[in-house]
Amino acid sequence: MIKYIKHFKSISLYSLFSVIGYCLMANANTVEISKLVKTKHITKVIADKPIIRANTEETETLSYQRRSEVTITFSHADIIYNPSVGNEWSVWIEANGRTYYLGDQFTVTQGTKIHLVAMDDDPSEDDIGRTAVTINSNIISFGRIEKSVFVKEYRGKGAGNTAEWEFTLDINSL
Repeated sequence: MIKYIKHFKSISLYSLFSVIGYCLMANANTVEISKLVKTKHITKVIADKPIIRANTEETETLSYQRRSEVTITFSHADIIYNPSVGNEWSVWIEANGRTYYLGDQFTVTQGTKIHLVAMDDDPSEDDIGRTAVTINSNIISFGRIEKSVFVKEYRGKGAGNTAEWEFTLDINSL
C-alpha cells in the first residue's frame, strides 16, 4: 500500500510541476519569473519574442495538394468467376452524383469516393454488388485501380453463389 501512495505522490508532483511549467510558458512574455520563485540565484527574465506559431502557408499548400484533380478512364470490367449467378450483366461507376459506363472518362478531385457497381438483371430481383474506392495519393501515384466487386445471388437456382468482377480504371493526374 505504501508503494502505491509513493507512486501517487510522484504522479501528483509531476502533474503540479507540469501545470506550473505550462503556465510559465503560456505567460512567458508577461510574467517575470523572479516574482514567482523567491530565490536569489534567478535573474529577471522577460521574453522578448512571442511564442512560435505554426506556419499557415504550409497548411494551405497541403490542402491544395489534397484537392488535386485526376482524370479516370473506365477501361475494363471482366467477370472472373461466375458460378451460375447470372448472364445478363451491367457494370458502371458512380461518382459525384453521375453514372459512367465502360470506356467513359471523367474528372474527380483527390478525396472523392467512387462506387464500382456490377448488376445481374434478374426477372424477379436484381443482384447488385458494389465496392467503394476513395481516390488518394497512393492510388494516383500507382496510376491504376484494379478492384474486385462481388455479386451474391439471393434467389433462384444459384442462390448463395457469388460472382466476382474485376474493374480496371486508369488514372492520370492533371
